[in-house]
Amino acid sequence: MKSIPAYIFLIFFGCFFSLYLFSQEPDYYYENPEEGFAVMRTAVSEGNFVRAKNIGKDLLEETPDYHDVSIYLARIYGWEARFDSAYAIVDDVLGNNPELPDAWMAYVDLCYWENNWEKLKSIAENAIALTDSDDVRAKYALALYHTGELQKAILQADSVLVRDAGHPLAGDVRQLSILKTKEPELFVHYSFDYFERPYYRRWHMLTAGLVYPFSFGKLIPYLNAGTIVGNETFSASSDLQFNIESYLIITEKNYMLAGYGISPGKYFPSHRAILDVWQILPAGFAVSAGARYFYRDSHFVFWNVTLEKYLGHYWLSLKNYLFFKDYGFSSSHYFTVRRYLNSSVDYLSLTIGYGTAPDEPVMVISDLDRLNAASLRLDLSKQVHSSIRLNISTGYSYEEYVNNNFRNRFNFRIGSYFKLR
Repeated sequence: MKSIPAYIFLIFFGCFFSLYLFSQEPDYYYENPEEGFAVMRTAVSEGNFVRAKNIGKDLLEETPDYHDVSIYLARIYGWEARFDSAYAIVDDVLGNNPELPDAWMAYVDLCYWENNWEKLKSIAENAIALTDSDDVRAKYALALYHTGELQKAILQADSVLVRDAGHPLAGDVRQLSILKTKEPELFVHYSFDYFERPYYRRWHMLTAGLVYPFSFGKLIPYLNAGTIVGNETFSASSDLQFNIESYLIITEKNYMLAGYGISPGKYFPSHRAILDVWQILPAGFAVSAGARYFYRDSHFVFWNVTLEKYLGHYWLSLKNYLFFKDYGFSSSHYFTVRRYLNSSVDYLSLTIGYGTAPDEPVMVISDLDRLNAASLRLDLSKQVHSSIRLNISTGYSYEEYVNNNFRNRFNFRIGSYFKLR
């Protein structure tokens, strides 16, 4: 008797094995499409994308018009960075229902995840008309920023910030766009500082400068001109300080402030240097760290770290200084609450502080010798014209200028920024 050829055996084995595979039940069960969709989402939450996709495909075979499942399936492909498959699914949904808001929002998210800024711009324009979503507008603003349409990016970000002044993405886009904008600004500030102990002093300071943008930041040269009004104790005297600062964009999540100042006189520090680096964090948080350096006869170094948070229409900041003097070191702390009004440049801020910070109140070298202070400051910023922004600040501090000797101190500042179009 002849043996069965091997290839016939393999054919029979393959048939039986295939029947066995097709007879296996899937490892999921649901009684209706809604329950199946819930099982699909659970699979995603467990990180089992393969299982979730299989459930989604089965659901769509049973209910082809279940668009929520289609959109969620497209998002899964997006999370896997399989964007062509994701776009194809959303295109199919929109082909059947071109005014479905959830499909347009998913399309925007896919473009955002892929960093496909040109595609995002065209998709977002339709999505905004149907969804009126602040998140979509903010992502549209980001796409405009990445494609060099900076003024449009600022306008879109402002349209979000008018309704939600603490929107983190819109705030970041606006800040980055302003740093990159090609329109320079002139600014002029007048400051007044006053105390009566241990002598009567009135300090007037005029600041004038230019904000000049370039491809990855802004250059800010400015001049401080200060005058102490004389009295019976001393005659009037003036001083100048020449400064240059720059905001530099490092990445989308990092930027830096660096600056240097020099003065030939006796009131401002002979040398002044500043360095701060920001890291933008999720959930509206940001952190920065840096240092201030002053020199006149001796060295003064101030280290600082700041935690920031956008919370609805509010911006919160806690800035901490640790600084070194001849007698040792001490710290100071400043907490700011900013309430945004009509836009990101229209706001009211309140700052309370304890200690003596190097930026408070007027950067005069004698201020570095203060021992301690409790301070309060109120700031107002208002866009009064499309090209003019007004800033007003007033403050009070109760200072210990020598051991157990205290004084009241008042300061005021008013200034404007003029955009050069």
